[in-house]
Amino acid sequence: MTLWFFMGTAGELIKVYPLLRLAEESGLSWCAVHSGQSGINYWKQWDDFRLPRKRSFSTGVSKEDLTSPRSAMKWFFQSVMVSKKHLIESLRIEPPHFAKDLFFVHGDTLSTLLGATYAQRLGMRLIHVEAGLRSRDLFQPFPEEINRRLTSEMAHWHMAPDETAKYNLLKAGFEDNIINTRGNTLLDTIRRVLTDSEPEGFQKPSGQYAVANLHRHENLSSEKRWKRLMEAVFIAQKKCPVYFSMHAPVEAKLNADIESRQKLLEAGVQLMPRMKFTHFIRLLNGAQFVLSDGGSNQEECFYLGKPCLILRETTERVEGLGKNAVLSGFNIKTIRKFIENPEAFKKPSVDLSVQPCNIIFESLGLIPKVQKIQTGLV
Repeated sequence: MTLWFFMGTAGELIKVYPLLRLAEESGLSWCAVHSGQSGINYWKQWDDFRLPRKRSFSTGVSKEDLTSPRSAMKWFFQSVMVSKKHLIESLRIEPPHFAKDLFFVHGDTLSTLLGATYAQRLGMRLIHVEAGLRSRDLFQPFPEEINRRLTSEMAHWHMAPDETAKYNLLKAGFEDNIINTRGNTLLDTIRRVLTDSEPEGFQKPSGQYAVANLHRHENLSSEKRWKRLMEAVFIAQKKCPVYFSMHAPVEAKLNADIESRQKLLEAGVQLMPRMKFTHFIRLLNGAQFVLSDGGSNQEECFYLGKPCLILRETTERVEGLGKNAVLSGFNIKTIRKFIENPEAFKKPSVDLSVQPCNIIFESLGLIPKVQKIQTGLV
């Protein structure tokens, strides 16, 4: 039996990485499959984790990072038309055996839905990691909410990160093979990365600073929301230096919006190309507070006890809400109040003794139940 891990973005790889490591350490047969959704940053992150490229196959048609909804949808519809024969040839699968294999997808990206479709086409058993997140609005966020709901319909096992996600699945009518992993696999990634030696080339900024990580298409495509994002960054910069980590979509946005880019630079904001995760998580860990519109950053900050302002109207995640995380709703008063006193939202880091990846493999009968590692973050 082989474990297939289907991913398209660096964000997915970051959360699947500890599953790959655990599979290798447990002597299991595994392969990674790249969808082609992110043809640059995915491979940068793959190399950052020092994973062997010979263990990864590709089914995708893109060799670049997709920076717009239009290019993403074009790639998706081209990819979803790939035949079963092409998949078998690309993955070098031996047909008599692949029905016994397990096919893993993660989260709610277009690659998640594409992978679920491929698993169904190949007749493999599908495991959905980070299953059960719901926003209650089919089109908010778009297309993530649709992706996760359709993937749930095709999954054989649902790996829910908490009781809320498990309840969402039960309420939606799913009854079998719902596993509460007691945390996101991101927790395992953070533990592994921060307990490794410091990566070469990383330099932590001196003094107090904040981190901004803003990249959601729904925000970049709305001029009203975009202006509010910029306003939040300018307010934060007045309190302390801001290090703005730019994903491909926001870099493209700032290249088009020359005025905003110039204003950020004049204010002293440090515009940084997207960082490797081993560097970024250390930058995040040393920050006074974080501005983000991403769900992964919300989780990372929760695990690290880091004050986090979520620049979104809604979030499908519960991690940190009412504790270290504040959902802004784009309300300027809420934004100002948070930035004026982020220390009020600082919390201790969580206990990292829980190992979601072990729970996933144990529930699938891939490894025996073992004593969990007792560890935490300083």
